[in-house]
Amino acid sequence: DIFTDECGDNWFTDNGFEFGGYTQFGYQSDPDGAFTGNGPFLNQKEWDRALLNQQYMYFGKVADGSEGFDWGFRADLIYGVDGNEGQSFGNINPGHYDFLNGWDHGIYEWALPQAYGEVAMGDLSVKVGHFYTLIGYEVIPSTGQFFLSRQLTFWNSEPFTHTGALATYKASDKLTVSGGWVLGMDTGFYQFNQGNSFLGGFSYQIDDDTFFY
Repeated sequence: DIFTDECGDNWFTDNGFEFGGYTQFGYQSDPDGAFTGNGPFLNQKEWDRALLNQQYMYFGKVADGSEGFDWGFRADLIYGVDGNEGQSFGNINPGHYDFLNGWDHGIYEWALPQAYGEVAMGDLSVKVGHFYTLIGYEVIPSTGQFFLSRQLTFWNSEPFTHTGALATYKASDKLTVSGGWVLGMDTGFYQFNQGNSFLGGFSYQIDDDTFFY
């Protein structure tokens, strides 16, 4: 509302732009087996202290194809001890995109988990760039988590982000299908070992409160 004028008009929201964020602090008495001191980040002690987990910010425009062709974009930024979770560590080699590029401050890291453009027409939309995965139960943003801690499978069994192209088609009021091509998993505008993968899936709304993925 800070950009709403005296007539009640807001250029940003009236044109589909959105921006916001949140702040999350947390405390863990012991490592959880994922990113807080075990696995590939053994040297990063992120337990037995109160820490800034995520300072999250985003800016974007929704691509709404309901009235014909439209375009959009999205950019997300994370700073905090959860930054390493959102980085493109699948790049392996430091210095590519947001992975170990010199911006980190000890256990506090920067991450750019999403940076993509999108076009839409009718029930079809296509995003190209760097975006969150469709796969897995746990997610990077803390607003999508029930617990502060993570499962061990969070870091060793599922991707977090992808770089590539993903199409989404709303086949009916209940069924939505997606499919696309990505450069492997957790890579940021970088192809490690010539990685190529198909990314796809569907969701079906059984009733107002139940979805099948």
